Amino acid sequence: VDREKREVVQLLAIKKGEHILDAGCGSGYYGVILKKYGAVPFGVDLSENMIRFLRQHGIRGSVGNIEDIQLHKTFDKILAAGVLEFVANPERAIHNLTSHLKKKGTLVILYPRYSIGGILYKCYHLLHGINIHLFTAESIKKKLLCAGLTVNIHKHVDPIVSVIKAVKT
Repeated sequence: VDREKREVVQLLAIKKGEHILDAGCGSGYYGVILKKYGAVPFGVDLSENMIRFLRQHGIRGSVGNIEDIQLHKTFDKILAAGVLEFVANPERAIHNLTSHLKKKGTLVILYPRYSIGGILYKCYHLLHGINIHLFTAESIKKKLLCAGLTVNIHKHVDPIVSVIKAVKT
């Protein structure tokens, strides 16, 4: 988790006052980090309980699906950490997130890749009745390009996840 956090924070290159969307924010793990670095985080999650937890940290958020939520605002940066594997349509989610990104804005995605570790991660979720998506480097890059993004950095973080940074052109 420390390495994952370090890579995400490094790729986001958080600046004071930036408005950053935490897509699939959960209880606010990354939102709290973003706030600590001086950003203005805003979270979106499917779970009303998660948004309630987020608000307890003094962070605003909305209940919704990242595939189709319309927030009627744009962000300097968007973080999608550990969420893309759970959506029904990852392409649609990326396109919708991109529509909430300012021109020259940054999207950072932490995702499980198709690897031995990723397959074990998928099996773990299948045992709990959840079918998740795994991504190859090529498939995630293609989805980002189709959404009008330019990929800057792509790194393997550990045996399961990779992180990718793309900019809206």
